[in-house]
Amino acid sequence: MTNQWTNREILRSYFMEMIDLQIEYIDKYPDSDNQYRRDNEPFIREIKRVLDEFSLKLTPELKDMYKLKYREKRAFGEFYNVRSTN
Repeated sequence: MTNQWTNREILRSYFMEMIDLQIEYIDKYPDSDNQYRRDNEPFIREIKRVLDEFSLKLTPELKDMYKLKYREKRAFGEFYNVRSTN
C-alpha cells in the first residue's frame, strides 16, 4: 500500500527538509527491503529531484518565503513584496 500524499504534504516535507532525512535514512540502510520502501523510495527520490531543480530557480527571498509558508504555516499574502525575477 502506498502513501497518498497531498501536494501540500509533499511541499511541506520538502521545505521542512524531511525529504532529505528520508533519503539519508534510505541511503544509510541500503539492505533494508520492505513493501513500504519498494513502493515509496522512487517517489521520494523523484520529489527531491524535481523540487531541487525548482528551488535552484528561486531567489533567496522566494526560498525563504516557501520555507516560512510550509514550516510555520504563514500565509502567502504576508509576502506581498517578494517576487520572482524570471
